[in-house]
Amino acid sequence: MLTHNADADTAYGARRSLHAAITSYLVAHRLGWDAGPLERVFKVALTMNLSMLELQGELARQRTAPTAAQRADLMTHPMRSVELLMQAGIDDDDWLQAVARHHEQEDGSGYPTGRSDVGELASLVRRADVYTSKLSSRSHREALSADQAGRQMFMQDPGHPMTAALVKEFGIYPPGCYVRLASGETGVVVQRGPTVTTPIVACLTNPRGAALPAPVRMDTSITRHQVQCVIGESSVNHKLTLDKLISTLS
Repeated sequence: MLTHNADADTAYGARRSLHAAITSYLVAHRLGWDAGPLERVFKVALTMNLSMLELQGELARQRTAPTAAQRADLMTHPMRSVELLMQAGIDDDDWLQAVARHHEQEDGSGYPTGRSDVGELASLVRRADVYTSKLSSRSHREALSADQAGRQMFMQDPGHPMTAALVKEFGIYPPGCYVRLASGETGVVVQRGPTVTTPIVACLTNPRGAALPAPVRMDTSITRHQVQCVIGESSVNHKLTLDKLISTLS
């Protein structure tokens, strides 16, 4: 696993990369990309931040602005990640180019070179990274709910088909977000449901807030169990193991 034997900061960065990779793959699939680009966009997102995994964790927990040294590392990490991939024997030019350009923007306002010829791989990965960062909590702010993140993406990037596909793919309640149901239970979304407003939820507490011995699968298309609101992860004081969560999947 990416986080095996990693310190907390590096593990945070690895999780962020994994989230961006899964997001990129799903959105590319929705856009109708072929098998080759689908596989490559996952690899790009998974490896784009190899050179700054620990720094991502540091920045997530610190409450002050980045230092001059941290800003320098941020600005140079795309090329440093490319160097690490090349040292590992990666010679796929499209993969390496997308990693180098994953912070560039079509209007030339990105970094590290301010170029405008970004390419589809880097363009999609950047948007997936921005979106998943909005869904990640940090020491100075709670994670945004998916609907808030989606609205922000549309405002920042109006009309772009990649952004539209991203928001359609994840909807209002993406897997992994915590919710409270009308019946009082709290839980985590584990699957998309029949509509964007009716996800499948693994309930973690009963209506009185007491932790359940094991997650209980709940169909929120049933009126009394419909999603009432999104809540922050910090609001759910319940440890969730992967094996118990998997047991709720059909």
